[in-house]
Amino acid sequence: MKFEDRISVLNSSIPQGGFGRNLTSTECKKIRSYGYSCSEKWIVVRAFDSPSYGIVYKPSKNGGYDHTGIYVED
Repeated sequence: MKFEDRISVLNSSIPQGGFGRNLTSTECKKIRSYGYSCSEKWIVVRAFDSPSYGIVYKPSKNGGYDHTGIYVED
C-alpha cells in the first residue's frame, strides 16, 4: 500500500507530536474490514503534519514501533 492509497478509517484527529495516538476499537474494526490485522495497541502518527492523515505503527518485539504499511485518513 502506498500513501496515495489511504483507507478512510479515522474517527478523530491525530495529535501533534511524534507518538500520535492509539487506534480506537472502531478504527481497528474498519481496518480489519479492509483485510488487515489490527490491535488497539497500535498507534497512528501524523503524516504531512496533518491531523487528518496518518501512518499506522505496531509495537516492535525489540521495543519501539514498526511501520505496518497501512496509511489512513478521516
